[in-house]
Amino acid sequence: MSVLSMETRVRVASCLVDCVSIRATERITGVHRDTVMRFGVTLGEGCARLHDRLVRDLPCRLLQCDEAWTFVHTKNARVGPENPAEWGDQYVYIALDVSTRAIVSYLIGKRDGEGAKAFARDLRGRTTGRPQISTDGWGPYPEAIWQAYGYQVDLGQVVKHYTRGGRRDDHRYEPPREPFITRTVVAGNPSMPDINTSLVERQNLQLRSCIKRMARLTNAYSKKKRNLDAAVALHVFWYNYGTVHGTLRVTPAMAAGLTRHVIGLGAGVMEAVLVDDHVVLVGPVAA
Repeated sequence: MSVLSMETRVRVASCLVDCVSIRATERITGVHRDTVMRFGVTLGEGCARLHDRLVRDLPCRLLQCDEAWTFVHTKNARVGPENPAEWGDQYVYIALDVSTRAIVSYLIGKRDGEGAKAFARDLRGRTTGRPQISTDGWGPYPEAIWQAYGYQVDLGQVVKHYTRGGRRDDHRYEPPREPFITRTVVAGNPSMPDINTSLVERQNLQLRSCIKRMARLTNAYSKKKRNLDAAVALHVFWYNYGTVHGTLRVTPAMAAGLTRHVIGLGAGVMEAVLVDDHVVLVGPVAA
């Protein structure tokens, strides 16, 4: 059985983290799309294990949480009772640390109470102290965060209201104009000016800009949830460890104290993060 060279792996990984579709990666690198998919799943699942092990005990003061919609195989309207449970709408839950811009926790699942509780439990296991958490007005968030944190949290919600006028009929995805925002204290004593979800909503744009299967109005979508999980895990690892933030001038992982070095994609870089098809992190790596 042939094995991809390290140089080829770097080229494939470079495409996958820059919103290149599987078939386009095949054309660019000359690697068959099935091989690209298998490699992407292996790399993404290794990144998920790394995130689970390394992103722990973060003293976050301000956290913003939101979820981004996507789907697996079929949109909800066409899912039948005989189809697998993973088909249909899926949501990528994201918790962003405001000061470091690091993605502290993420979860791919249904947008329901159980999904919100699993996300909140995972977030609680990665943070220390008493954070202030901001979410949108979705109903299950307060109970989920309360069950995970108890009294050790300050929680606020942001609800955006839009007027009905001002939207043109030919702009299907344009929200009604002139929004106004209501900030609500849900638990504890959060700082009112800090109840905000702007940064995590900007992260949703990052998701759709860097993961081709999450781009709007495209035929690139996930056929299996395992593939979606791997793609999101790869993006989160690359965002945290390999993307230098324009304002911070360092990667989010460096700002959070998780590492002192930038993980890049270059000649000797993937050797440090991918050994025998298992992702590991060893020593400093040049950008």
